[in-house]
Amino acid sequence: MKIMNTIRRPGRPARLLILIAAATTVLWCQPPGGRGAAPKGSEVVSIHPLYDVANALQNLYGRVVTYEDPVWEWSGDAQPRGNGKFLFPVTRSFSAPSGLTPAESPVLDGALLGKVLDEYHRRNDAPRFRVSQSAYGLHIIPETVRDSSGRSVPAKNPLDAVVTIPVAARTASGNLEAICGAVTQAVGMKVNCLAVGWGNDGDWYERLFAAPGPQRADLFHTGNGTGAAFAWGAASVPARDALDELLGHSATTFTWAFGCQAAAQAADRTCFLGLARINGLAYDRCPGCAPLPGGPSRGGRSMTPPPIR
Repeated sequence: MKIMNTIRRPGRPARLLILIAAATTVLWCQPPGGRGAAPKGSEVVSIHPLYDVANALQNLYGRVVTYEDPVWEWSGDAQPRGNGKFLFPVTRSFSAPSGLTPAESPVLDGALLGKVLDEYHRRNDAPRFRVSQSAYGLHIIPETVRDSSGRSVPAKNPLDAVVTIPVAARTASGNLEAICGAVTQAVGMKVNCLAVGWGNDGDWYERLFAAPGPQRADLFHTGNGTGAAFAWGAASVPARDALDELLGHSATTFTWAFGCQAAAQAADRTCFLGLARINGLAYDRCPGCAPLPGGPSRGGRSMTPPPIR
């Protein structure tokens, strides 16, 4: 299924555009491989307009900006597409503020991202979002959402769930799956990890995470490279913090997005955690690391998360 996310440019041509024309994904496409493009005085029209802008900004500035869907409950927030088997968020729009380039705003911080949310909220009363900042990056998090009756209520975000993951020796993929499993158990709704074992190179996440380097010997006790295991766990922390902490050990900066599949019945709702890298970066968090044989080189093309079926 193809979902087109477009930007309408009123009046004047925009020097930079978002090009989000997903050919494979249902909820969104992965971050572009080249330098991102920020909308400037443009109309953003999409089923995920905030994700589109966040995606463009993180590629333009080289800083992580994650996005999370709310859990969609109200029928008015969803619509069937294609054969009608699945429900998707309704199309929303807003006018992106000016100043979203490094030349105009040298630093991408919570204040600048907050301006984007302010413009979004001018037209969209729910769901509403907030910006959170961590050592790993900036996060766009649902704040309020409509419940099944259409009332605006505080959002119950799956990644707000407090999780405990026992310390154990796992691969990078195993630790990511442990987070998704812990969230699934905590919220009673299936949360899938989409980055593990997919892509043109099935080991892409492992290769980008576990590059060998002398300063990483204290992390990987069973060797470096694909399949290397390291002891990791989390004790009574929000799942979002556990994810940030895990990815902080990676040799490569990953960004992530959290999407939720709408469904008429609560039992059919699922959410998805997908990883990608920014601007094709590889091993940027570990200057002394050597790329793994057969793996991606520094720079280059971004890896593509799998489609959401």
